[in-house]
Parts: sequence; C-alpha cells; structure tokens
Amino acid sequence: RQAIFRRLSLVICCMNSIFRVEYFYTFLLLDMIYMSEKLQNVVKAVTIPLSALAYTTMLGLVMMYEYAAIAFFYFRKDFSPGGDDADKCDQLHICVIYAIQGMRADGGLGGDLRGVDPGDTENNEFTGRFAYDLSFFVLISTVFMNILFGIIVDTFGQLREMSTRRETYFRNISFTACLDRALLDRVATSEEKTTPEGLPISGFKWLNEDRQNCWNYMNFVFYLYRKDPINYTGPETVMMKLVRDEDISWLPLTQCKMLQDIQDRNKRKAAKKADT
Repeated sequence: RQAIFRRLSLVICCMNSIFRVEYFYTFLLLDMIYMSEKLQNVVKAVTIPLSALAYTTMLGLVMMYEYAAIAFFYFRKDFSPGGDDADKCDQLHICVIYAIQGMRADGGLGGDLRGVDPGDTENNEFTGRFAYDLSFFVLISTVFMNILFGIIVDTFGQLREMSTRRETYFRNISFTACLDRALLDRVATSEEKTTPEGLPISGFKWLNEDRQNCWNYMNFVFYLYRKDPINYTGPETVMMKLVRDEDISWLPLTQCKMLQDIQDRNKRKAAKKADT
C-alpha cells in the first residue's frame, strides 16, 4: 500500500508540473521520506498519535474561543493600537481569529493588543488585562503548545527506541532459529568452521546467510503457493497446511545442524562414560 501511494503521489506531482504548475516539482523532494526509515519515524510521530493531537487541538480551540469571548465583551477596544473603538474585533468570530493568531505572538495574545500602563488607576484596566494576558500566555502559548509538542516528541522517542531495540535484536539473534550470536560464534569456533579460503567464519553470519537464509524459506513458501496442490508431496502437503494455519512449528526454531551435532556428540560422550 505504501509503494502504491508513493508512486501515485509522484505521478500526480509530475503531471501537475507538466501542466505548468511548476511548484509541484518541489514536492518530488519529499520522496526522501520513503528512502529513510528515520524520516518515516518522524512522520509517524505525528500520524500515530493523530487522535490524541486532534482531541488536544479541539480543547485548545475551545480555550481560545473562551478567551476570544472575554476579549469581545471586555477588551474589544484593546485590539486597536490607538485605543479607539475600531472595528478590529467587532464580531466574535473575528476575535477568535485574533486569539488563534495570538499563539504565534512573542507575548501571546497580549503582544498584539494595546499596551496598558500599570500606573493608570483611573480606568482600572491594568489588573484585568494583566490576568488576561498572563493566563493566555501560560495556558495557551506555553502549556497547550508544550502538550502538543510533548505528544509528538514522546511518540518519536518510542519509535526510535523500538527501532533501536529491533536493530539490536537482529544484530545479535539469528533471524530464523532465534539463537544467540555469541552461542553460534562459540559453536562455530569449537567446530573449526572456516571459509573456502581457510579463514575462521562467524557462526552467526554463516547460519543467517548460508544454512538458514530467510529468503530460501520465503522462496519455498511461494513455491508451495504456486504449485498445483494435486502435485504436492506428503511433506509439502503438511507444510502447506501449517503455512495456511499460520503455524511456524515447521521452521527450525532454536535449532541448527551445527548445534545439534555438538549436542549429539556430548550425548554420546556421556553415554560412553556411563557405560564405563
């Protein structure tokens, strides 16, 4: 599905570019997302917690609506830099738009409003505006935005941890048999396994790439699917049933010939000692 979406997106961008919508050429650079697993994790950090982000955004919009309503009824004239009764916030939905834009202001919504003199005791406006501006800055510009960023950062951290754990697992555990790398290397050393050039071989690499190559098993599964069931042999019939039942007991789990040889040899030695 991802490959289809990728190709479809590239075709749409190219077609729009051909029809003289030139800025679509720039979207082709986003193909680098599909080329890097780390960049895909960055995108997933936003798409995976999309539900939590949507609910949090809805809560933030409700809070900004409340601040816009307060501004509409009590601080409407402060939306005019000159302090007169200009029509910058003469309708509630206009005040909501200003409240949303206040998120990107340096001092929150108060940074876009008319300044109030702390010494102006005649109009008694400073206390209300101070509480209004400070609460908007703390609740919306600071807490709300940090909650959104925290959800994204936490998800990215979890994805990165999962990716690191997966890489560590496949680096130290064989893919098919699920055997430890140190065990396989130790067994290969005791068995004196060597390359065709006579060099010592890594038991882990030898098992993964030669004796239990995962693509050989995949090729066998596809072979079973493509073969006419009438021509199945007895073992192929049994294995195809296990494959259809998603039963992996036919795979050499926690076993390999190299390890079995050592176990059989140790059993024979133990049996000889018992006889003597």
